[in-house]
Amino acid sequence: MLGLLGASVRAFWDASRPDACPMRWSAGVETLSHSSSLLANHPAPSIPLSSIEPIVRGVRCSTVALTRSGLAPSGRGDGCADLGLSKPIGNRSSPEGKDPLRYLPTPAALQLPPRRAALEAAHSLQRELASSQLRGSGCAATNSSIYYVETLPTIGFGTALEFFLMHLSVAVHRGDQLVLGSRALVEWAPSEALCGEDRSPRCFFAFSSCCATPSAADHAADKQAAASRRAAAAGARATGGTAPSRLRRRRVRLGGRSRKGGKAGGGGTISIPRYERFGSLWLRGQLIRYLFSRMTYAVRKQVELRRESVSVSESVSVDRGSALALPAAIGMHIRRGDSCALGSRYCPSDLNASYFEAADELRTRYGVNRLVLATDDPEAARLCNERVRGFDCHTVRMDRHRFTSSTSIELRVGTEGALEGSGVALDTLADIELLSECDHFVLVLRSAVSRLAYALATARHNRFPPIISMQWAWDGRGGQGLALKY
Repeated sequence: MLGLLGASVRAFWDASRPDACPMRWSAGVETLSHSSSLLANHPAPSIPLSSIEPIVRGVRCSTVALTRSGLAPSGRGDGCADLGLSKPIGNRSSPEGKDPLRYLPTPAALQLPPRRAALEAAHSLQRELASSQLRGSGCAATNSSIYYVETLPTIGFGTALEFFLMHLSVAVHRGDQLVLGSRALVEWAPSEALCGEDRSPRCFFAFSSCCATPSAADHAADKQAAASRRAAAAGARATGGTAPSRLRRRRVRLGGRSRKGGKAGGGGTISIPRYERFGSLWLRGQLIRYLFSRMTYAVRKQVELRRESVSVSESVSVDRGSALALPAAIGMHIRRGDSCALGSRYCPSDLNASYFEAADELRTRYGVNRLVLATDDPEAARLCNERVRGFDCHTVRMDRHRFTSSTSIELRVGTEGALEGSGVALDTLADIELLSECDHFVLVLRSAVSRLAYALATARHNRFPPIISMQWAWDGRGGQGLALKY
């Protein structure tokens, strides 16, 4: 059965490569729905906080949720943890304002089976995603059912994916088919070998049967944008500052204000009101799960090449059909690179006394010694390879020195060389895939890669895994929602 399923999925991948787009359109874009007007009217989460429920059986929370993030059993009586609320990290000092999260349930709580309602909701949403986005051999029959997004912000690849998920949630809520402009993700999809002419998320994911066609004007705009980006980055390096985005910056809330008594977030929220019952973390996990299940065959091969030296855990990845018989693993993400120069990021000088100490706490509590590290930092990789604290530590082999800079990476990626955009994007996808297959986590939820990996792990494991986040709870600091500028 799995073999037949894999064959059919591969057949779709082969048929839906960016250079084999089955049905294209280019004229009359002004007649299609554009994102700017739709986001303003996209509904905020409407379910009462008192209606948010855990996704596992055998627990009845004695307290009402205070945020929309999600409720998880602690294993201590009727206690439940709200994943949108920060918790102190033991005796370790966390920089002011970093608002760390600790969710460390009892081992018995980790054995609770998923609720039937949660499984049915996940199946229903995956089916709805496929039926609304994969309509036969091409675009929807009428323009009125297409939701068109011309471009995504010039921002890190992980955060760009989150904006993509936001637009996907809008399309699903409306029953529309999502179409992104052929140059929607130009910084991260410059490889012709991988992407053909498409410079959008379709380079990585066959998420829709509809696509746009690049024009000569698009190609000219690409060159001009690339030149402007290089000039901005050069100016930033000369002045020691951060170059501005090429897009007008505006504040968009991906999570929505969550606190009890507060007004729910407005336009820009990743929300599908009929699927809010289990919280925003559960919902985002289902969306990213759909995306990764639609990864193109060429991209999947590149991701597997990057992670072939690191096998993760005994957990079965439903989407990939793997059945690895290895001990459980702690997934750890250490994000440094350009983030240490931004000031607002958690960036301790002693990785051993911070991140690896947090992993040590998980090992003591759950008896897990296998550690899988995703990082852009050479020092973190060195500690892993030296088996610091006795961990059986594994990390992907790559050149990490290329990431160290005071300039944001989206302003440094190019069309070739060590920081070729598509290659960096593939590295990111491999990190998310590796982390999502782990069972316990040390992350920094201020980073989009950590958020995407933890959400994907939640969707694949049908539970909220134990986590220590060194900075922020889910959906932002203190449960107030993740608001980003672009």
